[in-house]
Amino acid sequence: MKQREGARIPPVAARTDELGRAFKKSQLQIQLYVNRREAQLTEAVVKALPGIADLDPQLTWISPLEAERFAERHDAAFVRAIERPDLVKPLRAFWPSGGPHWDALAIARDCNGRDLGPVLVEGKSYPGEMRSRLSAIDPDSRRHILARLTEARTWLHVPVDHAAAWSDRYYQAANRIAFLYWFREVLGERAWLANIYFLDDPDYPTTKQAWDKAISRAESALGLETVDVPGEGRAFLNAGKRDELLRPPPPERSVR
Repeated sequence: MKQREGARIPPVAARTDELGRAFKKSQLQIQLYVNRREAQLTEAVVKALPGIADLDPQLTWISPLEAERFAERHDAAFVRAIERPDLVKPLRAFWPSGGPHWDALAIARDCNGRDLGPVLVEGKSYPGEMRSRLSAIDPDSRRHILARLTEARTWLHVPVDHAAAWSDRYYQAANRIAFLYWFREVLGERAWLANIYFLDDPDYPTTKQAWDKAISRAESALGLETVDVPGEGRAFLNAGKRDELLRPPPPERSVR
């Protein structure tokens, strides 16, 4: 429809304030847990991720940090953040620019400080945040992404009749799994993907039972209901209020 001359286009609501603090949804909850409830987040993630607890890891949370205005990392900034600048070129070959913006990132290290691998985090405050579709317009980028999604489905032995859900209904979940595939299968390295579901968000209250139903629907659509995705786990955390994020941070970060 043609825009009527002189008509006002409603402004897009800002997601963050001038300091980068989110106003609501999972962006706020992730910021809150990384910067105010770090110990709780670490405990939940270590319990949720298959095999990582056996390594007795220490997690260093590297984004989104308050000191960096809660920046979320993607593309080259993502691999540099996890202290892997050597992966800048391999990542460009694997995925076109504009890849996943990670809600949170951590580096897992053993008791001697040796790098065990990155922990990639995706957060959701209500089931509606789970729905997304591939929006790349450039034909080459689109073909590239679809090829990588196909590789990831093949890795997990997901039938081709689930392909549409990977690109048109649950694309965000699918591309996160594709990056897990890249680390574990293409690079042959350890990496983990933690899906965090927040309970009873003040703006979008969702119970554990509602989450279970929504996750079951998504897994069925993606062909993952009977698949154990290597390195992937889920955790449920109680949502907090923005007031907590507005208060000064604790004097020291609790886990290093």
